[in-house]
Amino acid sequence: MGPFLFAVNNIVPAAWMELVRNSGLLKYKKREVELSSLDWEEWAVTDLVEAVTLFMIRKLRKRTLLIQVLECISDIDKQKSEALTYNICFTSVEKYDLVIKLWDRAMKVPPSKMREMEAKCAVLYIAKLYEMLVMSLAKEAKDFSEEVRKNVRSKDGTDPMKFKDAGNEQYQHGKFETAIDYYTKAAKSDPFNHIFFGNRAQTYNRLKKFREALADGRRAVVLKPDWPKGHYRYAQAFNQLGKLEQAIKANKKGLEICKNNKLASESNIRDLELQGKDFKHEKEKRDTDETLRKVLEESHFDSENRSDLKPCV
Repeated sequence: MGPFLFAVNNIVPAAWMELVRNSGLLKYKKREVELSSLDWEEWAVTDLVEAVTLFMIRKLRKRTLLIQVLECISDIDKQKSEALTYNICFTSVEKYDLVIKLWDRAMKVPPSKMREMEAKCAVLYIAKLYEMLVMSLAKEAKDFSEEVRKNVRSKDGTDPMKFKDAGNEQYQHGKFETAIDYYTKAAKSDPFNHIFFGNRAQTYNRLKKFREALADGRRAVVLKPDWPKGHYRYAQAFNQLGKLEQAIKANKKGLEICKNNKLASESNIRDLELQGKDFKHEKEKRDTDETLRKVLEESHFDSENRSDLKPCV
């Protein structure tokens, strides 16, 4: 999710980043440098990439498919294109029947509907990451994800925790805008630390900047899926934006994941549970109000109709 949520565009080679851009997966150039809120179109694409990632994780457990996918990625790389496109990749993909089937199955992933080219290119992007992961382990015996984390951290010797601590201090004094600045500096120094985004999400919620809080909440739960505070702030932002159904889903998913984390604080789990109950009560109230509104409308309609039927004098 580096290019889509964390302003990190140097994980895959430059030619592959061009595929991401050319396919429409990366909508705006600013996303590669800004850790800001996402518009709803970017949100939809991020949903797509995340869904395809989970799909690929399941499918690539099959050895025969994984081997063919790796061969396909190697074939694409042999073309030595400086800027990959869908058409360039297709000349390689069409040689591999299992990869074609993988593409077809990926189109059944819900966010893929009406986004065929984006979905297929997302499959190739994730496949390239898999290829890099396998090669890193097989040839160099290195943890690819940890190597990526090291490479994206600031090289100027800056300790991002100092920025985080300064942000916490400003937050405690109610200086939320200044706290945001410090959390942003921390995140730019180490964009794969969930705490920085979780704290910034909380601060954005206090400032009623809920679109920004929503994006940071998502960043936090992507980086640390079993962190209760991240899910709490993510669901909170959805609710504040008037998206109660999404808030309920986010809360429920977070609670299911975090309950399996034995290290999670009981108080944080309880906060998630209470939040879920609040959302349930709010939904019940809305449903009741909507039912009452419809009953009143129907009563008014029936009353008007009866009035129309009165005999003329």
